[in-house]
Amino acid sequence: MKALLILLPLGFLLSSCDINRNGYTIEDGEVLYWYPSGPGNVSRPVPAEAATFVIVESVDENHFGKDKDQVFMNGQVLHGVDPATFEYLGGLYFRDKNHGYYHYGAKCSDDPANFAVVPAPPGQLIRFAKDSRHVYSGARILENADPATFEPMVNGWKDKSGEHVW
Repeated sequence: MKALLILLPLGFLLSSCDINRNGYTIEDGEVLYWYPSGPGNVSRPVPAEAATFVIVESVDENHFGKDKDQVFMNGQVLHGVDPATFEYLGGLYFRDKNHGYYHYGAKCSDDPANFAVVPAPPGQLIRFAKDSRHVYSGARILENADPATFEPMVNGWKDKSGEHVW
């Protein structure tokens, strides 16, 4: 009897979560974002137009989508990002016709045509981006880093001076 009393609440809890879903789905004309919560995944509605919504990219635990009016990251609106020119670049970096961005829409570059991720050394995550004037770690400018020569090494990144290693 004790085992039954323990298993019944556990079964109810597991049945209210969908363990296999992660990211965006469209169900009954509504865009949903599924995310981990406890022993499974749960969903919340996304303020997107289902008829024009597309999944742009899903990388690790980060999910990008857009409709005709907005861009979304992990179910949240990225305010000010142009959906028509949105482009996922890698890591947590993306751009539109106006800016280069980092994670949830932090503007970091006003040179979007030249904004690109810096490749990571083998086995490491993308941590840097650059444009024609700056190198960025997240949305922060790396002082003294030369974007023209900034490149990955075996265990980090360097620029042509060799004096600055990140």
